[in-house]
Amino acid sequence: MARTLGLTNVIQISSLDIPSMLSIFREKKKVAAFMGPPGVGKTKAVEAWAADQAKRENKTLVINPKPDDWKNPNNFCVGVLLTSVIEETDVVGYPHVTDDNGEMVARYALNELLPIEGCGVVFFDEFPNGRTQVQNALQRILLEHRIGNYKVSDDIQFIVAGNRPS
Repeated sequence: MARTLGLTNVIQISSLDIPSMLSIFREKKKVAAFMGPPGVGKTKAVEAWAADQAKRENKTLVINPKPDDWKNPNNFCVGVLLTSVIEETDVVGYPHVTDDNGEMVARYALNELLPIEGCGVVFFDEFPNGRTQVQNALQRILLEHRIGNYKVSDDIQFIVAGNRPS
């Protein structure tokens, strides 16, 4: 049972509540963030919810998809990324200069780590353990649903999780 913790956007829930919360966040196109001690089932709850969601959407569940898996409209993909081991360029891509109608403009090249098209979930685990530069780079993705110069499909949901400080 959810219980408010005095902040308007923070509640205490059981790992059993994660699936219903994820459905609400998916419907509202918002980022879900879960914090809790190691081993309580955050990742497993997300994977179980994703399996159920794939069935509801009549799609094939693909855990840890390859880039082409995201492009298949019949797939519901679940990409799990450990924020503690990725780099800033993994998030925003590599900068390059390109000609845009006679004007030289800096752009970022997409990498294959994060999808911009498809259907499913990108789960950033160990978020608080990521380097500050990585967390900052992820903010635009999480808040604006954009990776560099690219808009991310509304069918891709972002989820953040981490261990609470002890």
